[in-house]
Amino acid sequence: MRKGAPKWWGLLPAHGGFVRVLHSISGKRRCAVAGALWSLALLVGVLPAAAQVIQSRVVEEQADARLIEFTIEWPDPLSAAVDSIKAVALDTPVFGALSGKLLYASETIGLPALSLPLVSVVGSDFDEAPLSPGLDRGSLTDYLASPIVAARHLGLERKEPRVTIAARLFAYDAGSGVLRRYRRFLVRVQDTGGARGGADRISLAARGPGNPHLAVSRSVLADGVVFKFAVTEEGVYRIDRAQLATLLAGTGVAIGSVQPE
Repeated sequence: MRKGAPKWWGLLPAHGGFVRVLHSISGKRRCAVAGALWSLALLVGVLPAAAQVIQSRVVEEQADARLIEFTIEWPDPLSAAVDSIKAVALDTPVFGALSGKLLYASETIGLPALSLPLVSVVGSDFDEAPLSPGLDRGSLTDYLASPIVAARHLGLERKEPRVTIAARLFAYDAGSGVLRRYRRFLVRVQDTGGARGGADRISLAARGPGNPHLAVSRSVLADGVVFKFAVTEEGVYRIDRAQLATLLAGTGVAIGSVQPE
């Protein structure tokens, strides 16, 4: 240890970054910077960590519904996390520290049709901590008071309807001043699109009104003879009658029956 260095010098985290910064500063400024870095290390040390393990699984399947279980393992009880940062009111910085910016658990599942399912929480485990509303109570508390589970990102994956079930990990009751953090959800997903049939049974309402192209239940290319042509250069390509007759030979399709429109 250098002569004149503070006694807590050897306690600073020796992870390269601190050491390089301190060695690049000379004189009295080094002690001041070292003190600031040590304070920062203490601050980071008390911030609660985010959930380390999130698991989801389908625990029961029925003809038109299924139950999905989400489990979340937090490193500390919520009350201990609140005490560690000495929080008394819920504002954006406090919520960011308590959540670790981990807001949702999610699971993507298949559907019988492209129709948004109904979702509801039928069971949960959680812990709570008292926190009065902070100064930015409007947007944050409204967000934490919204429905705890939702079906999102409805769409097709390899022509099969899919949806993501998302469960928010926190809720807040501004009236009672209680923050709730969930450890487990049991979510019921109720199908609304009828029997399983893939993309051919997509309802017109789910496809979106007003667009005739989206109201097609079967492609015109599903039947018939299809030819593929390689386009290797930019320009205008022409298929004349002779070439078309050659292509149709052996297919059973008469060239006179082709509608060029």
